[in-house]
Amino acid sequence: MTLSRTENTLRNTAAAMLLQFVSMLARFVTQTVFVYTLGKQYTGVAGVFSDLLHMLSAMELGIGTAVLFSLYQPIRQQNKEMICAYITLLKKVYRVVAVAIIVLGVVMLPFLPYIVKDIPDIRENIYLIFLLFVLKTAFSYLFQYRGILFEAYQQKRVLSLLSCIVTVTVTAVQVVGLVITRQYLLFLLLDIAGVILRNLLVMWAYRRRYPFLANRSADLSREEKSLVWKNVGSLSLYRVSTIALVGTDSVIISSLLGTPMVGILSGYRMIVNYVSDFAGQFFHSALPSVGNAVVAESAEHNYLIYRRLSFALYTITSVTATCLFVLLTPFVFLWLGEEYCLSVPVVASLVLNYYTSMMMIANTSFRNAYGLFSKRPEAPLVMTLLNIVFSIMLGKICGVFGILLATSVARLMTLLWVDPMLIYRYAFHTQLKSYSKEFGIRFVMTFCSCMLAYAFTYRLPYRFGMLFVRLFVAIVTSSALLWLRYRRTEEYAFVMNQISKWMRKIKQRVRK
Repeated sequence: MTLSRTENTLRNTAAAMLLQFVSMLARFVTQTVFVYTLGKQYTGVAGVFSDLLHMLSAMELGIGTAVLFSLYQPIRQQNKEMICAYITLLKKVYRVVAVAIIVLGVVMLPFLPYIVKDIPDIRENIYLIFLLFVLKTAFSYLFQYRGILFEAYQQKRVLSLLSCIVTVTVTAVQVVGLVITRQYLLFLLLDIAGVILRNLLVMWAYRRRYPFLANRSADLSREEKSLVWKNVGSLSLYRVSTIALVGTDSVIISSLLGTPMVGILSGYRMIVNYVSDFAGQFFHSALPSVGNAVVAESAEHNYLIYRRLSFALYTITSVTATCLFVLLTPFVFLWLGEEYCLSVPVVASLVLNYYTSMMMIANTSFRNAYGLFSKRPEAPLVMTLLNIVFSIMLGKICGVFGILLATSVARLMTLLWVDPMLIYRYAFHTQLKSYSKEFGIRFVMTFCSCMLAYAFTYRLPYRFGMLFVRLFVAIVTSSALLWLRYRRTEEYAFVMNQISKWMRKIKQRVRK
């Protein structure tokens, strides 16, 4: 049975949200055990090294996105030879990426004392710890080409379900290992084992679902390879810059304020990252469907899809941003203690970072789906340079608040208007004026929602039961503002209709 784009998106979203919930719960349990068994010194080291390796993953240069974009047409045409050729290319490139990450990791070893300011007093050798982080990142690329094909066929839910199995298994073993041994090296080795296990499961599913690719290879023509590499050349600036934008924060915080500060910030960032991943799953799951629509539908129809997705994205972002603003500090206080709590301005900068990153998702999805890789390629580079300059300047003046604020400012000055300009001009052939006006209105509405919810709840005591009161106030406040402003729009009606359909399907399945 062939499923519609909407049905595929909903199924992929459901599986992805399950994965995010399981991952969030697993990460929460692991982080709690980690903090109480190893302390903030290890937490800081883990935070800095994770961001460093996240930056090294920029070696991928966007080849996965370029190939994903190229696969939409041959999959629609059921051209198995062409599909095989693209996957063969991706397989070769990812092997080179894995080796390059290992080489660069080894090259970075002498510079670790300059990156990790005031190397913490820990039992393990910090160079060995970093090498294990490098190996984990490199191993993740060896079989990643198979995952791209699942995405292109709108079957990402298979990857999500396999990842759930691995996450639960590895987390259980890691927690037991930490409690019994308190050995960080064992924790990292189990992390690597989890990556290998997931790769093996994906390989098994890949061979079962796509037997026409088993033990088979093909080559693209020179022109086809040239087009892929042209797209990679443009995408690389986006990928490197986006990764560097996030990854440099921990490095700058460690260099200016010390590694323990990264550990204090890690609790907040973990929560924000998981909410971001969870909330953004629908839109990441929708990317293959968007790509399918781009090659099959008119510009007018795709503009309608874009408006609906953008509004759905904003709805989720506004509600979750309000919840984060009023819940983050009380939750961290109850979870880790007062010494891990941050000031209101720092929390506000974290939430602003969350808001600006989420509001980029729909634009990025359509830019990639339309293949607008070569338009304004300097924008992401400018964004990264602005972030580094502003982070250092504001970090020296305002500390953590300034460093986090710089990231949002860099986004607002570049990609938050460049990407929509590109898709409005080259994809939808319409004016950007309506987008700019609506973006400003939505930003002000979210700001008001956060302030109102905070005003209603800031005097509440930090007790577990009060978390639910804060959550209720945040959801009601943000939802009420959304209803007042958008209740008569087509986009609001569409989102409400989709939610109703989803709820009815869930009820039907529960009754069965």
